Amino acid sequence: MKLIKLILLVSVLTFSSTTLVTIPNPVVYADQAAKVISISVASPSNALKPKQIFQLKPDVVTSPKGTNVKITYSSTNTKVATVNASGLVMAVNPGKAIIYISSGGKSTYAVINVASTTVSLSKGLWVEKKDINKSEEQLLLDGAIYFELKSFKNNVLTGHIFSISASPSNRIADIEIKIEIKNGKGSFSYKDDGWGNSGNGTVEIKGNALLFGFKETKSDSSAMWNLGSISVTLYKSNSGSNVGVKAFEGQ
Repeated sequence: MKLIKLILLVSVLTFSSTTLVTIPNPVVYADQAAKVISISVASPSNALKPKQIFQLKPDVVTSPKGTNVKITYSSTNTKVATVNASGLVMAVNPGKAIIYISSGGKSTYAVINVASTTVSLSKGLWVEKKDINKSEEQLLLDGAIYFELKSFKNNVLTGHIFSISASPSNRIADIEIKIEIKNGKGSFSYKDDGWGNSGNGTVEIKGNALLFGFKETKSDSSAMWNLGSISVTLYKSNSGSNVGVKAFEGQ
């Protein structure tokens, strides 16, 4: 009987000193557990315009079905189109770019075409808005800045800028320009404004107006007139014909 009690006591003591160890369940992430069966994506149906955005929406088939997986994006030409980690595409410049989409060893791509901004500018006289309804004679008497648009083809703008002082002197500074327009903007330089001055200029198409900027970089000390450093917005004139500014030169 004593032997049985001793055995039971030893058993109780042994059990009470035993440490129970809990083994946690392994953590399995969704993208590790899932297998990507296929991935596809739709490209934009039409060409994008510069600065336009487009959201890519890849269709990823997984096993188990509907499991969230990591998707990566990359652009072959970031000068044409960029893409962020969420698949948001931003059109940058005219051209073509391929956006590759990958997940779980599978990949696909979307074709991004970015079109040139088509602008239509009519030939003729472009003047400051305050003068738009005045006659040709009145424009010359008051003095103003004019742009004679000669042609606009294949995004190349050709014309003649005039800056005319008020009567009776009617001094004229003028330059010929030929500018390639990209995304609505262009730049040019001139060596002589008719008075020996030189400088740089910009033009921007803003709706139905042309925004010109001039910055004189070299001035002739003997010049009696110049284009100077200015910014001016010009609108298509209602006069229907060009002003004969050449008749006023030298007066």
